[in-house]
Amino acid sequence: MLVVVGIAVWWFAFHRGEAKRTVPPVTGMPVAGAVNTLQARGFKARIVNRAHRERPGIVFAEIPAAGSRVKKGSTVELDASSGPGTVPVPNAVGLSDATARDRLVRAGFKVTETRVFNQEKPGIVVAQSPAAGSKAGKGATIQINVSKGTGMVIVPNVIGVAVGDAETLLAKAGLKGVVQLHVPSSQPAGTVVAQNPPGGQARRGSTVRLNVSTGSGSGTTGVTGPTGPTGTG
Repeated sequence: MLVVVGIAVWWFAFHRGEAKRTVPPVTGMPVAGAVNTLQARGFKARIVNRAHRERPGIVFAEIPAAGSRVKKGSTVELDASSGPGTVPVPNAVGLSDATARDRLVRAGFKVTETRVFNQEKPGIVVAQSPAAGSKAGKGATIQINVSKGTGMVIVPNVIGVAVGDAETLLAKAGLKGVVQLHVPSSQPAGTVVAQNPPGGQARRGSTVRLNVSTGSGSGTTGVTGPTGPTGTG
C-alpha cells in the first residue's frame, strides 16, 4: 500500500512540475526568432504591433515576463515594434532659442542648433528642419538655426594713428588690422596713411588692410585723399 501511495505522489509531482515551464527571454529578438523560441519551449505566441523607438519587427516586451513559470501551452504576448509613431512638428521659428527648445522637447523631439548671421535679433530661431506642421517620429532630431545677429560692426577711422594703436582700436571693434603696404609718406614712420575699408560697416572678425608710412618722401603718401587705395585692387 505504501508503495502504491509513493508511486502516486511521485507521478503527481512529476506531472505537476512538467505542466509548468519557464518563459524564455525573447525581447530584442526579431519576431520570427522569438516565436520559434517560444514554440520550442511549448508555448504559443500572440504578436501585438505597437509604435516604439526600437526598429520595426523587433520584440520589445513579452507578457508574462521572461523567467515566469506558466503552464505548458500558455500564450505569451509579444509586443513588436512597428517603428516610432509620428507626431506633428511644432513651430519654432520666431521664438527664442530657449522657448523653441522647450516646445520641441515637450513634443518628444531632440534638438540641435546652429548659430547663423541673420537680420533677426540674436537668440531668435530663424529656420527649422523638418518644417513646422510636418510629421516626424518621436525622438527624432529637429535642427534649428538661431540668429547671432548681423555680425556687422562699425569700422573706425585709424588714419593718422600709429599702427600699433590702430590695430588695438580695430581689435576693440571686433576687426583685425593687417599691414598691407609700407609706403613713402611725409607722415611719421609707423603712421597709418590709408585703410580699406575706409569706414562704414564690416563683418565682425574681418580684416582691415592698412598702409603704413615709412617716414620717407616729401608729401607722398601713396594714397588719394584721406582714405585712398591700399594697393589691394
